[in-house]
Amino acid sequence: MSSISFKLFKKLKIFNILTLILFSSACTNFDQNLNHLINDTKTINDDIQKQHKEDLVRFNNRIIDLQDQINSLRNDLDNLRPNILELTEIDEEIRKLLSELTKIEKPEEVSIKPKTIKDKKEIIAKDKNLKKKKIPEGPISLAPKKTQQIKTENQLGIHLASFKEIELARKSWKEILNKHGDLLIGLDYRISSTEIKNKGKYFRLKAGPFIDKKTAKETCRLLKAKKSYCVVTNFNGEK
Repeated sequence: MSSISFKLFKKLKIFNILTLILFSSACTNFDQNLNHLINDTKTINDDIQKQHKEDLVRFNNRIIDLQDQINSLRNDLDNLRPNILELTEIDEEIRKLLSELTKIEKPEEVSIKPKTIKDKKEIIAKDKNLKKKKIPEGPISLAPKKTQQIKTENQLGIHLASFKEIELARKSWKEILNKHGDLLIGLDYRISSTEIKNKGKYFRLKAGPFIDKKTAKETCRLLKAKKSYCVVTNFNGEK
């Protein structure tokens, strides 16, 4: 009986030892798997964070590119705005002219009446008066008579620029005319002098004459839209 008990005890001891060995092995495998899982999780998190950083950098670069394009388009729009305004003004003027042309009636036919005897007598009398005029004695002068100078003191003009020398003002007129010929077409120029305190004598270049102040102001407005100086003034001076 004692031998049987001893054998059972021995078997139980071996079984417990095997159980402990299996349990410790299972714990070891569990720790290894847990470590692998933690390491894999860290690797995945690092990759995700790296990808997020790359996406963020790419999105920021795209936003900067779009902002540059928007600023470029704004600059182009600012440069084109004066031309758009000018074209709008021209379009309105053309519409007004077309509207006025359609309102003009056809000229009425003028009926030519036969000359009466009274008209014939008046023509004969005028002819006799012409014959009575004395023919001028001596050689006839072919030199043209002096034309009267047009007074420009009461006419309107626009002040375009000022210069220290009058020759620079004359040369500048051609340059301004080439640059803004569409607005100054049909106009002439005058140069007047003025004394400015602490600066000396200046020569003012003016364009004109204008038929009214409204037209002069409108021309100045269009010139200012093109970043040019312009002030309504009188049209006096010399050429």
